[in-house]
Amino acid sequence: MLPFVRDNGLRIEPQYQSRVFGLFNKLDAHSEGTSVGLSLVKRIIEIHGGRIWVESEGLWKGCTFYFTLPDPSGGTR
Repeated sequence: MLPFVRDNGLRIEPQYQSRVFGLFNKLDAHSEGTSVGLSLVKRIIEIHGGRIWVESEGLWKGCTFYFTLPDPSGGTR
């Protein structure tokens, strides 16, 4: 099973899913925050040789952010 973080907010439509990882990219210009958090998380994971992506099932079912990190013994977690 892959590690993940899940929320119960709005769905992120497939065409916008990669955009949420961009620095200062906001899907809703009126929302709070700087839109830096996911960009930093993505950069940290990638520096350590992993990857991160988001999946979203439907309206108000939230999003699940999955990620991988290399296993210190040589595999992938």
